[in-house]
Amino acid sequence: MTTNPIPKDKSINNHHNHSKTILPAFPEKPTLGFLAAHFVSFLLLAICVKSCFGFGANVETALAFYGTYHRDPFNQLIHFVGVPVILWTLLVATASLVLPGSLILKIPGIAPHYFSMATLWALLYATFYPCVDLVGAILFSPLLYMFYATAVQWTASDQAIAAAARESKDKAPSWMGTGKLLRLSCLFHFLSWYVQIHPGHRILEGASPAALANLGGALVAAPLFAFYEGVWFVGLRQGLHARIQELIAEYTANLCSQGAAMRVCESL
Repeated sequence: MTTNPIPKDKSINNHHNHSKTILPAFPEKPTLGFLAAHFVSFLLLAICVKSCFGFGANVETALAFYGTYHRDPFNQLIHFVGVPVILWTLLVATASLVLPGSLILKIPGIAPHYFSMATLWALLYATFYPCVDLVGAILFSPLLYMFYATAVQWTASDQAIAAAARESKDKAPSWMGTGKLLRLSCLFHFLSWYVQIHPGHRILEGASPAALANLGGALVAAPLFAFYEGVWFVGLRQGLHARIQELIAEYTANLCSQGAAMRVCESL
């Protein structure tokens, strides 16, 4: 990953070449909505960073924490699909939240773009996962790269369409682009949360989601846990799976002894 100054005259002005368009810079007069979106994203990111330190450099602790709240096979399947959708739509929704400065990123296979909140989110996972599990991080990295690359490219395309339309009407560009991509990403993001919380936890699991116990911990551990569900399903890293299951049993017993409202406690 390298950074280079962006000339002032390079802007989104060619809707015929969306994939090569650089995302808009931080606006000179940011709107209240733009600043509010930055604040919310920064706040969530800070919560996640704090949780990373809580897990330490132990992948078993992180995965067992999340696995304790996801014991039902059907709920695990819901999360196997829903968690990646949440991560990807988070990157899409924050790719247009560029940070102050005049630097752009040049990453192989991705159009040059400004450092944004999506970059910070991707860096969080790209930094934390190798610290707790190098093998898992290596296996997960192509998926993270794909999510980030498509988020940037789709956002750049959406911004280019919006810029072309506004230029013809002599209007200032909006950080939301056309608004269509942002609305779709938010729709799928919150729909994925709902499917996991209500059918997954309330009905199938009979327990509160991990996010209520530790929001940051759930956000940083969930993508790796969902990914490992697929790894374990195909028979890989079974030793790690066995250790995680032992810790899940231990954590569950502790929670049940403390009076946690979990359906599994009824059988202990």
